[in-house]
Amino acid sequence: MQKSFLKIAILLFFGISAFNCAFAQYRNNFQATDSIMLAIPDQLTYSTQDIANFIDTHFDEDIEQLSAIFTWLTHNITYDLGEQRDYLPADELESYILETLKQRKGICQAYAEVFHDICQKLSIPSQVVSGFAIAEEDKTPVSHAWIAAYESSSWKLFDATFGAGYVMEGKYFKEIDSVYFNADPDFLIQSHYPFDPMWQLKFYPENMPGFLDTENIFPMDSTYFYYPDSIAAYMALSEPEKLVSEKRRILDYSEENPILSSYLDVLDHQIDYYIRTDAINIYNQCIENYNLAVSLFNEKLAERNPDKISDEKKQDQLEAIEALQTLMRQTNNMLSDVESDDEEFLMNIVTMKQAISALLKNVAQIEKSLRD
Repeated sequence: MQKSFLKIAILLFFGISAFNCAFAQYRNNFQATDSIMLAIPDQLTYSTQDIANFIDTHFDEDIEQLSAIFTWLTHNITYDLGEQRDYLPADELESYILETLKQRKGICQAYAEVFHDICQKLSIPSQVVSGFAIAEEDKTPVSHAWIAAYESSSWKLFDATFGAGYVMEGKYFKEIDSVYFNADPDFLIQSHYPFDPMWQLKFYPENMPGFLDTENIFPMDSTYFYYPDSIAAYMALSEPEKLVSEKRRILDYSEENPILSSYLDVLDHQIDYYIRTDAINIYNQCIENYNLAVSLFNEKLAERNPDKISDEKKQDQLEAIEALQTLMRQTNNMLSDVESDDEEFLMNIVTMKQAISALLKNVAQIEKSLRD
């Protein structure tokens, strides 16, 4: 991910001073929250679970908890000018978050991932939003990440990176700016453009060409888009389904761009990662099912003499056979649904199916002898 970002020079327009005054008054409502959060014991700030537990103990309302997260991040995490990183793979997120808390520094994805992880532990629905941000120096869009979180029956936007400080002439300056807490979508779109237009939180999302045209101060609105329903449907999806859905919207609303192309490559890698992970999880579950079936076979059916067992014992064995057959058929169906391009992994699946087939054949012979 691009390391360089600069806080946008806020566009001057009629009434902006009134907006700033109103927002300053809004943030004043959280002064007590800020005071408590800034007094959190240091030993409780090296894991998102400890931070979340502290927040949950001291604040009841979701908006207070979101304020507490924003306050702690903006005061305690410094932007890392030295970090060079593309978008982070899903399997590295946990260690990356821990390293961010340990080092007390990171780039925009670090701020966003820590924010998101604390939200998850507080049961606040949230989403890391990836997109463009416009730098102040040359107005060149760079890759960036921020947060959307659900509070009081609506989604809201937060950028702890911009809220923590800014870069000027290659130097980082710590300056808390609460305008990026629960930022107004119409304000944020002036400097932030999510790759997935759904996260603009606008019924008429701005188009990407208009945003990237730095001479165009107010990009043209597109067609009407009822984003609340789209987000609700999106949040109900599995992780790989979310990625596929996001990619589809990006392609529908975007134009070719090197930064965007890089992000689409990341989405493809993330989709492959979740597909591989799901396949491995399914395969491991199938192994457990098979071992369970073998145990059931050994316990109920391995030693038998159908001519000398009681009717009660015979019925017990028939019920065990039915349970074993049902489990193995379900397991076979699970294996058939596995997707993978790994030849060795696919051979393991073939071997497992052969083992299941042999077990079912053996069981069928025992069933026949019991029923004859």
